[in-house]
Amino acid sequence: MTIVAEMKEIVQAKFPNQTLYPDKTKDLLAYCDKNIELFVEAYNLDLDEGSHRHTKMAISHHYYGNRRQTKNIKLETEIWIHQTLVDILSKNKTNLEKYHLENSLKLWIDVFEEKTTHEDSQSYLEKLTINRASFSEFESGTIDQVKIEKILEAANGITPSLANAFHYRVDVLDQETKDAMYPYMHSFYPDASNKTKKQFAADPTKYSQKEWREKGICFNTQFEAPLVLAYSIPCRVDGTPEHWRPNEFETSRDATLVGVGLNMWNTICAVEEMGLNSCCLRAFNENALKQIKISTDEEMPHDWAWFPYVFLCIGKGVRPKGDHRKYKPRGIVNTLKIETTV
Repeated sequence: MTIVAEMKEIVQAKFPNQTLYPDKTKDLLAYCDKNIELFVEAYNLDLDEGSHRHTKMAISHHYYGNRRQTKNIKLETEIWIHQTLVDILSKNKTNLEKYHLENSLKLWIDVFEEKTTHEDSQSYLEKLTINRASFSEFESGTIDQVKIEKILEAANGITPSLANAFHYRVDVLDQETKDAMYPYMHSFYPDASNKTKKQFAADPTKYSQKEWREKGICFNTQFEAPLVLAYSIPCRVDGTPEHWRPNEFETSRDATLVGVGLNMWNTICAVEEMGLNSCCLRAFNENALKQIKISTDEEMPHDWAWFPYVFLCIGKGVRPKGDHRKYKPRGIVNTLKIETTV
């Protein structure tokens, strides 16, 4: 029997056919289906690592914005579920492992009882990394000029890996440019047919946005954010996705894209510190770039020009992206076996 199934049996025994709010039996069972596997994985990974990192991440997910996400279950009942789960996991464990699990449980209880917050022991960067959400919609209006200047200072050549040898540019898009590009700032849902894609490419005004959405068009509404930064790199005018040849530019394309990522994260840190939110936008129709013409005094190799590669949309977030906050506790560190071939 799986731990989830065992927990559901215990819940049904304690709350048989409970129909009153809160603590309805069906809500408690749904809670188990949604959360127990994640909690178990976090506890087990922390046991393997001898840390509490994954438990903290699970708590952070559960308390997005410092608010308990479960409203239809009593706090005492949720604590009981956690205690019961730890009791199950503690079976056949050593005393040291039991002690570690109890300390992990204590992190939950301290937050439940408001003795501390899940963020108390985390640095600013750790909190930002764990808690940051991308937003698909932003409040209308403007960002004051002081904040814009600070954001642009953060984006102005911050490229730790490349020092001054970078080859990308960051530009603020004005409203006229955003308006011209917006009809083509979209991607496709998995159920979009090839016919729909061709129809949309031929004439995006043929149907309303609602009708297009029903057909499988995903409009990138984050492009309507008050501030949109375009990260541009050199591209061939004919659109050929060819790597840069040696000596054409100061750095390789791969190294430049590493620099773009580092710059964007530095900018995001500055944005979040000011109480604003952001979203990286990469999936858009190539016709969007045909609505703009970019010129520069910089001398470029033959058949090369600057084109936006990715956009950073900034503002006060209204609607977070659907699955962004789904907790994924599996580690990525030291998971590959690397051996010499000699």
